Amino acid sequence: TRFVFVIDCSGSMAGGAIRVAKEELKNSISLLDPTQQFQVIYYNDHAYPWNRRGRREEIYWANDTNKRLAYNFIDERGPNGGTDHVPALMMALRLGPEVVYFLTDADQNSRISNRELARLSKSNGGRTRIHCIEFGVGPQIIKENFLTELARKNGGSYRYLNVKEFKQ
Repeated sequence: TRFVFVIDCSGSMAGGAIRVAKEELKNSISLLDPTQQFQVIYYNDHAYPWNRRGRREEIYWANDTNKRLAYNFIDERGPNGGTDHVPALMMALRLGPEVVYFLTDADQNSRISNRELARLSKSNGGRTRIHCIEFGVGPQIIKENFLTELARKNGGSYRYLNVKEFKQ
């Protein structure tokens, strides 16, 4: 009933990855019913949670108004900057969701270290499932990476999406 979507908006997401990630994110939010709650956190070098009227980070009810406002927030941000996955994931876990969806291109220059993976899992304490969705360009070459490990250590799943397979 409580979801947080963490979406990479770093420069490496430019092109098809950010477009497809935004489409998938908005589609997922559209499927939520008003008894469920959600939050969207964009990140690059910094975390940017969706806030209503200047409120602090919180999870919002999935009513039509909040969905529309979230879609606007999703559409506003474009890719830029570097990548630091961990602060956004820690912010998501502090919100106490049942599920986190982590959307990224998994740029290998910004992988999560084993120490950081252990820190995330310890902070989570098994309370939240973390599902990882990698937005790659072309067929999947590497079958195991920090995303598969993050999902495995946190009761989630991993999925690879080839952005070339999505229509413009």
